[in-house]
Amino acid sequence: MTNRRRILEGAALGLGIATLVPIRRAFAAAASDALTQALDKSDLLYMTPIKSNGQESKCHAEVWFAHVNGMIYVCSEATTWRARAVQKGLTKARVWVGDYGPWKKANDAFKKAPSADVAASLVMAADKQAPVLDAMGDKYKASWLRWGPEFRDGLKSGKRVLIEYRIV
Repeated sequence: MTNRRRILEGAALGLGIATLVPIRRAFAAAASDALTQALDKSDLLYMTPIKSNGQESKCHAEVWFAHVNGMIYVCSEATTWRARAVQKGLTKARVWVGDYGPWKKANDAFKKAPSADVAASLVMAADKQAPVLDAMGDKYKASWLRWGPEFRDGLKSGKRVLIEYRIV
């Protein structure tokens, strides 16, 4: 919990419990707006799976993504930790949105970015994958001539998976 949130909630308790709910909603709305704006502007997000004990994994990554209809999508090789985590039923993850360079060199600076806890699932249907890949192509125009065919062919062959992250 952030210091700002603790202060707001502490003030709400001083005013009476009835004011806590509107303050929490206002805080959540502001956080949601910041996250949505970041998702719409940024080319990268940072992510980590959440282990079964509730702790963040040591595995982090900065990845390309698409933000389509309120969902976050990542196309990944099927052998990556994020794909394997979902396949093992570890569907909770945390994302931070912004560009802070490679995560190993970022010294956790990305953790100050707008963030969300998310629930992951695999998107297997080609008709649901196609609009996401189109959105990625629009977003990453300069690199899509190289990566677009690899993503599409990889999804067809099973070498890649499309992961949907729903904000929780």
